[in-house]
Amino acid sequence: KILLYIVLFWLLSSALRAAMIFQQAQKKMQEIPIMVKTYCMPLLAQSVWSIDPASTQKMMMAISALPGIESVVLHTTLGETFHDGSPVKPGSEQTRFILDVHLAQGSHESLGKLSVYTSGAAMRHSIANMLISSGLQRLLDFVVLALLIIFMMRRHYVLPMQQLANSIRAFRPGDTFAFSRDKTQARDEMSGLTEALAAMRTGINHHQAEQTRFVSALASSRDQLLSAQALTLALSTRFNNTPQNRISEAVEQALAQIGPHMAADCCYVLAVDNSQTPRLLQHWCS
Repeated sequence: KILLYIVLFWLLSSALRAAMIFQQAQKKMQEIPIMVKTYCMPLLAQSVWSIDPASTQKMMMAISALPGIESVVLHTTLGETFHDGSPVKPGSEQTRFILDVHLAQGSHESLGKLSVYTSGAAMRHSIANMLISSGLQRLLDFVVLALLIIFMMRRHYVLPMQQLANSIRAFRPGDTFAFSRDKTQARDEMSGLTEALAAMRTGINHHQAEQTRFVSALASSRDQLLSAQALTLALSTRFNNTPQNRISEAVEQALAQIGPHMAADCCYVLAVDNSQTPRLLQHWCS
């Protein structure tokens, strides 16, 4: 996305620059008649008035050499025609400016008509050269910036993400999280992700420890329940098979089994009469 934004910004800046150059070129094209009339017309009029064809042709060459001018044609009042520059092509995209040739001082009588033909080819050539040079410069900048971004992304994101992925694959509940970052590095998204994974590891290990304790407690309770069921069954069987005259002895033996099973020091059998007064019938102590 960063590279895409850079390309879009370059295209926008190039378009704005081309528009500015186009506007400046248009302005210069409009200033050509004023420039010819101000700087070239006095000398040209003087050479025409002096009937000096050589000087007139030199001035025509000087005018046609100005930027943006394709050709110039001078028709004098004496019927002479002077031409310099590329031939005027019918239907070509040329702009024609007609200037009156007369002396700057003295008589303002017209000595002829000067036709100045301008073309936008020079302007388009300038814009094309600008875009090519700017494009090459931007391309070089783009390549350098792309390499820099790739290097930074690889160093700060790709390699840490690969290390993080390997650490996650190798992680087992109860293990420590093997991935760590340099404390001197600036805090960024990777630091936040690392902290989140470390917190997740702590939560997983805590959950694993709680699950282990629960399973151990459940196994212990199950063993105690099975042992109590076995003891109850054994005592029930014994009392069912014991004669009436040996009940007291069977109760004593039962207390001797219940006490160790319940981890008690003493066991008692009490009887309660109608007045709610307890009376000891039998007991056992270790």
